[in-house]
Amino acid sequence: MEMEVIMRFALALHTDDGVKYGITVPDLPGRFSAGDTLDEAIEMAHEAIDLHCEGLAEEGMDILLPSHYPSIRPIHYWLMRHGRLSK
Repeated sequence: MEMEVIMRFALALHTDDGVKYGITVPDLPGRFSAGDTLDEAIEMAHEAIDLHCEGLAEEGMDILLPSHYPSIRPIHYWLMRHGRLSK
C-alpha cells in the first residue's frame, strides 16, 4: 500500500517586467520553471517538482524534506502588495 506524502517546497519568484515569470525551487537545485503568466509558472514549477521527486523515487534515492523558511511570505501576499490580487 502506497502512502501519499504532501510536501510544501518554497518557490522563489522572479520577474523583470511583471508580466512573464520565472520560478526556482531553492531546496531542489537546478529545478526551475517559467511561464507567460504567474499561474502558468507555478503550474510548471509543480510539474518540475513532481517529475524530480518521481525520478528520485524510481532511482531508490531519498527525497529530502523541504527546508523551513519562516521569513518567506505566501505568494498571495506578494500579489496583494503588487496590486495583482484584491484583499
